[in-house]
Amino acid sequence: MHNFLDVRYRYDNPAYYGLSTQVDGKASASKEVLGGLLSNSVRIVPALFPDLAQELEGLNERMMLHRGIDCFVVANPEIQAYCIPVSSDGEDHFVVVVTSALVERLNPQEIIFVIGHEVGHFIYQHWRHPREDDGGTHGQRLAFLQLERSAEISADRVGMIACKSLQASCTAMIKVASGLSEPFLKPDIPSLLQQFREIVSQDGHKAAILSTHPTIPLRIRALLMFDPVLQNYLNSDCVDQDLLEKIDQRVESDFHKSTGNILKKYEDKQLADVQLWGMVSIFVADGIFSKSEQKLFSDLCGGALLKKVVGFLNSNEANIHTAVSKKLKHACSEAIACPRDRKETVISDLKDLFSIENYTGEYEIAELERIKGYLGMA
Repeated sequence: MHNFLDVRYRYDNPAYYGLSTQVDGKASASKEVLGGLLSNSVRIVPALFPDLAQELEGLNERMMLHRGIDCFVVANPEIQAYCIPVSSDGEDHFVVVVTSALVERLNPQEIIFVIGHEVGHFIYQHWRHPREDDGGTHGQRLAFLQLERSAEISADRVGMIACKSLQASCTAMIKVASGLSEPFLKPDIPSLLQQFREIVSQDGHKAAILSTHPTIPLRIRALLMFDPVLQNYLNSDCVDQDLLEKIDQRVESDFHKSTGNILKKYEDKQLADVQLWGMVSIFVADGIFSKSEQKLFSDLCGGALLKKVVGFLNSNEANIHTAVSKKLKHACSEAIACPRDRKETVISDLKDLFSIENYTGEYEIAELERIKGYLGMA
């Protein structure tokens, strides 16, 4: 197998959002699933699908998978495909299912893109990712969805490697989005790029943060950016990681622009609350909110906010640590799924308090470690 990890989208990583991979919770499906497919769908084999079976055989050879791709066609008027992880003979494998509408409307190269995309989900073990319905705070649920969208970018890259064509990858997406094929549709990539520009010009489509998939115009832009990496990968099996990092950052920026930066605004609010109660918890770690600490707080956050905090502390004078800790825990629970680099910035800012106030006591140091723990960074 090629080392597809080299082209994985860097934000397709649960740890980046403070989430954990579900090693046992997302077990592979049983042989019953395969039995159902054998009973109610048609496996792609040379005798039934000569052209498509030949394409699959070539894909198996190019991707150098440990086992061949087992693919079934189901009767369905919608253009869809999905990957089912299964366990047999003591190892994980997978089955790809495509609909009859997909086979009818996409050409062989486009179908290979879709199948390669689904294989990508298996290679990256996306079925082990936590899901939006796994519960947690509102911030965590938004992170689950962001992780799922990131997984689609990774899978798109594997699909593009599978079909070896930027054009086929993009036209496949346009057909999937429209439900049409020739002669009713002329897949024109610049038209979809114009749609992306219009989305951004209208301050984004904010509801996209609640979707499990990035928008089709964004995904097409992401593939266009990835194409230089693909060409080098196909020719040398090597990846320019510096270039890929820049591409990943541009793709992530595209997502935020296309949603009016609403996720960043939400993260700003959550992290600001962490910084606020993190400062207060460090200041009162020794049981005293000194005059110099109050002045520093006022300089950083304003006199009005200082007045509110002092009022809160006075009203909870008998159990200051418990009250502040409750506020801090709540703020951190809402922000735990924020990107790790942004949480690291908050921790760095809180560390600066140590040099300003000359903190050396064990209380303040322990408090900072506690905050890191609440943010999933211990």
